Amino acid sequence: MNPQLLLAALAGIVIALPVGLLAEWLPARFAHTEAVWQRGTRLAGTAVVLALLSVFAWQRAGFGGEYAVLTAYLALFALVGVIDIEHKLVLNVVMLPAFAFALVEVLLNGRATPIESLAGFAIAQIVVMAFFLLGGVYQRGLGGTGAGEGEEDDAEIAFGFGDVTLATFCGLVVGYPRVIPMLVLMVLAGAALAVVYLIVQAVAGKGYRGDTALPYAPAILIAATVMLLWAEPFARMLGAP
Repeated sequence: MNPQLLLAALAGIVIALPVGLLAEWLPARFAHTEAVWQRGTRLAGTAVVLALLSVFAWQRAGFGGEYAVLTAYLALFALVGVIDIEHKLVLNVVMLPAFAFALVEVLLNGRATPIESLAGFAIAQIVVMAFFLLGGVYQRGLGGTGAGEGEEDDAEIAFGFGDVTLATFCGLVVGYPRVIPMLVLMVLAGAALAVVYLIVQAVAGKGYRGDTALPYAPAILIAATVMLLWAEPFARMLGAP
């Protein structure tokens, strides 16, 4: 087996330790929520995911600056995803430094031009804000309260403002034109995850309520990850030049 592949997997496992611990500490500190999972379960799941993603990042870029940037984004994605799955929250305390990092990375790294990144941000902002407004209308139709002032209330609507923040961040990261297939993949991944949820609920003998809030961040993050790691193969699959 290639020793560099093993090294990449090990790097992902090492990165998973602080990510898993932050995913436990940040919601407790800033959203005052209690942990749902055992620490060992959270760390093990995060380690498996980041080990695999680290290997994919190495296969794309080798070890170097691009690999470091990709793994930083993937670690951030894992942190946001774990928190959202466990608590149905996208925390501002995570996203604000993430935006600052992305802006610096865009300006210095040259992976995408500032115009491409800002266009990706703007397109994602427009599209997901429409989803957010439609989600509020749908929730009011069900007799819900809609969006509240805090992140905990925001998690109760179909597509919360935290999801808007995350999707616009991912639009900034992937840039234009990759933001367009990212948004399409986001919708498809969200639908697929909802179907999986319904199947699990049916197997468990539980019904589904129309006002049940499902974590949407994983769908956004899956789409952004595909665009970061496999944008070119994905474009070829669609027949793009």
